[in-house]
Amino acid sequence: MAVDLLPKRDIVEQIIPVDAASAAVNVGASWAWGSWFQVVASCPNDFVLVGIMAYEIVSSTATPNVVIYQLEIGTGAAASESTIAAVGSGILATSSGSAETKNTIHDTMHFVTPTFIPSGTRIAARATSSVASGFLMAVMLMGYDARDYAQMLRQPRHDRYLRGRQGRAAAVYPSAGVTTVSSLASVWGYGSWVEFDASAEYPLLVKGIVSGHTDSSLHAVFDVGVGAASSEVTHLRLPFASRQVFPGPGLGISYAYRPMLVRPGERTAVRVKDSSSLVKNYSVMLLVDEVK
Repeated sequence: MAVDLLPKRDIVEQIIPVDAASAAVNVGASWAWGSWFQVVASCPNDFVLVGIMAYEIVSSTATPNVVIYQLEIGTGAAASESTIAAVGSGILATSSGSAETKNTIHDTMHFVTPTFIPSGTRIAARATSSVASGFLMAVMLMGYDARDYAQMLRQPRHDRYLRGRQGRAAAVYPSAGVTTVSSLASVWGYGSWVEFDASAEYPLLVKGIVSGHTDSSLHAVFDVGVGAASSEVTHLRLPFASRQVFPGPGLGISYAYRPMLVRPGERTAVRVKDSSSLVKNYSVMLLVDEVK
C-alpha cells in the first residue's frame, strides 16, 4: 500500500498518543530550548510520522504580542533524545482595551518529511520561542502504521485515476454554516456519524476539517467516512490537540496528508471521539475539492 499523496482509500491515519491527552510541550524562553517532554513512552508499532498537530496558546497582557517558535520531535531515552523532525511558525495575539490577560489559541497542522519510528521507541517533544513568557504548546502526532506504508516514488498527482474531469473547485461542506458533530458520553468513545453529503455529485477529495471547542482540557480525534447510514467506513482520521486546564481544542484546521477520495453517489459522514466523559458538541466544516 503506497502513501504517495494520491487520493486514498487504502489506509487510515494513526494518531499518537493513542486515545490519550495531547503532550504538553516545554517551551523555552527567548530562544532557549525547553526540556524534552515525553509524548509516548513506547511507540505502539512501527510508525511513519507525517504530521504534527500543534496547539498554540499566547497568554499575555502585552498587545500586540508576536510569538515565533520552533518545535522539535525527538526519539530516545530521557536525556538522550535525538531530533528527527523540526517545524516552525508564528502567532499574533492582539486586543484593544485594558491590560487584562488575553488568551489567543489556535491549532496548526505541520507536515514533515515522512520519518520512520520503530516500534517500542520513546518519542518526545521540545520547543523554543521568541518571547520570555506567556507562550504554551501541546502536540499530537499524525502518521501511518508502517506495515501499511511505502515511500512515494513519483511526483504526486492528487487527481490521478479520476476520469472525465474538467477542473477542481475548492468547496466547504456545509455551505454558509456548520454542522454539529457530537462525541459520546464516554472517554474516547465515538459519537454517532453525522451526514455531510448525502450523495456526491462529483468525485470529492476531502482535504481537512475545521473545528474547535471552548471547554478546557479537551482533546479530540475526528473520522471521515463513506457509506450508508449505520454502515459507514472510516477512510480519514485527523487530530485536534489541546492542553490540560486551558480551553481547546483551539479553533483551527486539521489538514489531511493525503486527500480522501469520495466517489460519485457516495454518502460522506463525520464522527468524533474526545477525552471527556460528557457529550461535547463540535461545530464542523469539511474542506473538499470537487473534481468536475
